[in-house]
Amino acid sequence: MVILQYHNALAGLLDSRTLCQLSATSRQLSDSFQSRARQHGRLFQYVMGAPEYGISDLVSAQSWQYHSSFMVNILNGNVSAVEFIVQLGVDVNQPEGKQEYSDGCDMCQESRSKLLEYTFWEVACTMANSKLPSPRRQKIRDLLRKHGGLSSRNLGTKRKFMRHLRTGYDHEDCRCRLVEGWLIRDSDDEHVSG
Repeated sequence: MVILQYHNALAGLLDSRTLCQLSATSRQLSDSFQSRARQHGRLFQYVMGAPEYGISDLVSAQSWQYHSSFMVNILNGNVSAVEFIVQLGVDVNQPEGKQEYSDGCDMCQESRSKLLEYTFWEVACTMANSKLPSPRRQKIRDLLRKHGGLSSRNLGTKRKFMRHLRTGYDHEDCRCRLVEGWLIRDSDDEHVSG
């Protein structure tokens, strides 16, 4: 309670790492320290000489990738990366953005893959829905639920979803470049073949 009363004075004394760690422990601290954390992020990008990216870039396909960083980390069960991204405040109930013919996965676009239709929350739920779901996929589903995940859609199992992605469309071997390139890791840490 004392921390909450003096959070403005405290924020000025914290380094970036401590600021982020404290903001992860409490929703109120997260809201309070968010602007300072954004300033630190902008300073980091300025010091690195990197172009400024925003949260929307994490949930949209960029020119150098087939799917968004958030989608790839959900599909691969990367708990720490997903946890970091949701703490930044992304909307888990949105589908992946910026999938156009100039950006993103051309195979998913041409085949009308469910990967472009489902929200991040629905993909996480589907990937955690199997006979023996991996603990990391369950953690991701629980993280997204905690950050507002909801759906009224009847979702299938991981097996059916992966079969959908591996099933060719218009004489293709796969519906998605991630599957074609073996870039989705299965729960037993083996690559899912196309």
